[in-house]
Amino acid sequence: MTVGIHQPHYFPWLGFLDKVAKSDMFVILDQVQLEKGSQMIRNRVLDTNGNIKYLTIAADTRNFLDREYRSIEIKDKDVWIRNQKNALINYYRRSRCFDEAYAFMESFYKNDFTTLFEWVFESVKEVCRVLAIDTPFVLQSEIEYDRDNRKSDMILEICRALSADTYLSGHGGSSQYLVREKFRDSGIEIRFQTFEHPVYRQYQKSEFLSGLSVIDALFNCGMKGTKNLFWKNFNEDTGNEDNYIS
Repeated sequence: MTVGIHQPHYFPWLGFLDKVAKSDMFVILDQVQLEKGSQMIRNRVLDTNGNIKYLTIAADTRNFLDREYRSIEIKDKDVWIRNQKNALINYYRRSRCFDEAYAFMESFYKNDFTTLFEWVFESVKEVCRVLAIDTPFVLQSEIEYDRDNRKSDMILEICRALSADTYLSGHGGSSQYLVREKFRDSGIEIRFQTFEHPVYRQYQKSEFLSGLSVIDALFNCGMKGTKNLFWKNFNEDTGNEDNYIS
């Protein structure tokens, strides 16, 4: 069984979702610290001039380094939701799939969560439903393992607890601190994710900009178009002949 592990990202980029789809089980880290200014609280979109802007969730980040991510509460809900709605209207009103994508976002904003984690994790689950990614999620807080372990040892203990034989790693910071010998000695293979971002037409730019929130693809390609784009890219990368496109 291949296990992926990551902090949740607010309406993540397609590379995050690709990692979820390539895992047999995906662990969402909810007991780690918030990385302030990261995709754990905000994500990138484009304005009408093709400039990067951020959709940020307002949260009570006082003493956030002493608190688990799942315990951080949001604040000024009506304000940040209104600001995000107005931003999406201003940035994407001329996009080809505005009505469909904006209706999806409006439905999401009707949730009544009180914590940052709930909002961010729900955004991940909602997008997975749109893209038909059916990988099961498990929360870090639901897994029994020795919580004195950190970094590489924490990842290893989580994999052991889930009886994983393969850990799917990204190429980010975690790959730098993995103690590969310990994984090998435990019979767990480390496999590194391969991902080449698919290109689609962004109405704001003549030259494609990758790494944005999936929101950008939804407005420019629509629900079905983004799903087709995602699975075509996935199948080409994995050599999978299964046709997820419908």
